[in-house]
Amino acid sequence: MDLLSDVLLSLKLRSTIISNWQLSEPWGFETKSFPAGYCFNIVAGELWFSAPDSEPELLLAGDSVLVPIGGEFNFYSSDNAQIAPLRALWKGDNFAGFDHYLPSELHQINWGGGGAKTTLLSFAFEFQPNVQLDLLKALPSAIILRQYQGTEFPSFQSAIAFLSQDASNKQPGFVAIAAQLVELIIIGQLRSYILSETKHPKGWLPGLLDKKVGKALAAIHRHPEKHWSVTRLAIHAGMSRSSFAQRFQQLVGVGPITYLSHWRIQLAAELLQTTKHSISDITEMVGWTSDRSFRRLFNQRMGKSPLAFRRDVKQ
Repeated sequence: MDLLSDVLLSLKLRSTIISNWQLSEPWGFETKSFPAGYCFNIVAGELWFSAPDSEPELLLAGDSVLVPIGGEFNFYSSDNAQIAPLRALWKGDNFAGFDHYLPSELHQINWGGGGAKTTLLSFAFEFQPNVQLDLLKALPSAIILRQYQGTEFPSFQSAIAFLSQDASNKQPGFVAIAAQLVELIIIGQLRSYILSETKHPKGWLPGLLDKKVGKALAAIHRHPEKHWSVTRLAIHAGMSRSSFAQRFQQLVGVGPITYLSHWRIQLAAELLQTTKHSISDITEMVGWTSDRSFRRLFNQRMGKSPLAFRRDVKQ
């Protein structure tokens, strides 16, 4: 299995809220105070989308905006529209957190000044805690997907249409289907962006998409406990040592051994959060032979010792 599939398979939604928006001009909202990840899919009509310090973009029916881990953006019908906080519009009251709503229940939001109409289907979501979530930081804070990018998954629009139909969500079993579809749509949108974008910044993504460096990254991710060296990773990638080291640095932005150390620290942090293994056992599980070296590097990377990190998580 390829590394991208590994990463995407590990991403699971812990919470989901689906909303059907019926908007009429003028209207506008901002997401500055909204804490969750979210996705807006334009079912009918159009809207303007803007990020701080960037030019607005016009989005049309079939387009989507995916914000994996939250962020500050504006959505509006026209320049003269007043901008309201998204929290205040959610089901007519302040967003009260995921525990306040039934999972995958479809909420209806009607708002605006009575003019031209726009229909949106939105997902608010949280990912389950997972070491792979750090890799999402390599993505832009907002991902715009045009309708033509859905060719990777032609059923996107059919799934969105099903979720947006009022009649569908009144039938028994809708919540079970909706939860699976939302996860499928979001993971599919991430995949479509990753495969279609040609200018990823330095990091794991361009390395992952490179056939040879991707083999080395997959080996690091799947077997961090092995005693990897630059030479062994180069052999795994099918390259000479010098060419591999140079290409890895060029694509990922750090050397192979530095990346390996960072990945081991992330794995160790997850094990400290989710297991009762001793720090010494975790040190060995993620591939360190020196307990002292592990503690020193963990403190440098995470800003605190492994013991303090575990203690803070429990509080």
